[in-house]
Amino acid sequence: MMGLKQIISKNLYRKATAPIFVLTIFLMTITLIYPLRIQGGEIYTGANNNGIKMASNIPISEKHENKAQKTERRTLKNKATQKQDKKGMVKESFQKTVQEEFKSLQAWGQRRKNNPEKCERDNSWNAFYDEYYDFEYDIQKTNSRVTPYIGIVTFKGKSFTKRGTSKEECLNAEWKWLDVNSKPTLQYSYQHGKWVLKKKPPFYKEY
Repeated sequence: MMGLKQIISKNLYRKATAPIFVLTIFLMTITLIYPLRIQGGEIYTGANNNGIKMASNIPISEKHENKAQKTERRTLKNKATQKQDKKGMVKESFQKTVQEEFKSLQAWGQRRKNNPEKCERDNSWNAFYDEYYDFEYDIQKTNSRVTPYIGIVTFKGKSFTKRGTSKEECLNAEWKWLDVNSKPTLQYSYQHGKWVLKKKPPFYKEY
């Protein structure tokens, strides 16, 4: 009779513990598989505050970067800053060059006012001048080491004229707009740290 009770008790115990055993195996399997899924990706290396090296798939803060990483990051940052500063200097120097040329062109245009010329064909006297009031420019990067930049500027002006049968009559006459705008375009090259004029219209500031 006792033997039968022991057999029944063992069977009941096995049935009761079987789900627990299966659940334990399942949890152990999940625990082993899940870390493998999150351990992929980029590995970050560095050192903690005590100088101990460590590796993680979580980006290490700037405070824990090693010296090599900090040096590389600072070098890249400095290069980017230098490149930006150089571009700013190039633009600033071109603006200065354009402003100086603009003032020279305005002065040249005004000087022509009081210099009428005699036309041999009909013996009349004619005067011309250009009034420059604005300009626009553009700086372009090139692949040349000798000329890393080129600058193009276009000056905007209006052309005026007057005439007379004599020089005095021409000087006292009223100016008339020719209905033609003057737009000379100049091209510069940036060489050895300065802007050099390379292209200009024919007879630019020569008459």
